[in-house]
Amino acid sequence: MKSWKTMIPAALTIFCAFLGSPFCHAAEPALVLCSYYSGGGMSGGHLYMKLWIQEDGTTRATLDSMIENGAPKIHRELSDVPREKLVEISSMFSRNDLFQWEKAPPSEVVALDADNVSVGFRYEDGSEAMLHSGYEMPREAFAVMQKAQTILWELLKDAPQVENQEDSR
Repeated sequence: MKSWKTMIPAALTIFCAFLGSPFCHAAEPALVLCSYYSGGGMSGGHLYMKLWIQEDGTTRATLDSMIENGAPKIHRELSDVPREKLVEISSMFSRNDLFQWEKAPPSEVVALDADNVSVGFRYEDGSEAMLHSGYEMPREAFAVMQKAQTILWELLKDAPQVENQEDSR
């Protein structure tokens, strides 16, 4: 069960996202981008998912993947994704925690055949943070990485595949 210390900021984030920042002066800036990357393992494949608010204010999500080296590349995308997906991701942690977790030192444990995993976050004020799997982060940070991956995957796994791939990064 979550403690009240994590539930109150999450509720405040959701409340402020719907009412707007004038009502929530102490609220964190809104999350405007979340990206997930996994690759570099023995198979040579990769998975890159991204959910962000575009300049025109619409929310878009893309998935680029290749199961293994030499396999066909897959590109999927969705337009007009509900912004609540970004709110759902940002409600899992406070921005201050995220920036603390990002400062973790690299782990001394090396798994040569394991994928490298990174999850990136950008806020409306331009601040950015990135979590990496090869760092000594607290358990909560790894849980955020896994939850972000789950939300993005559930959103994109059945999205239409697009033939003409544009570089959405």
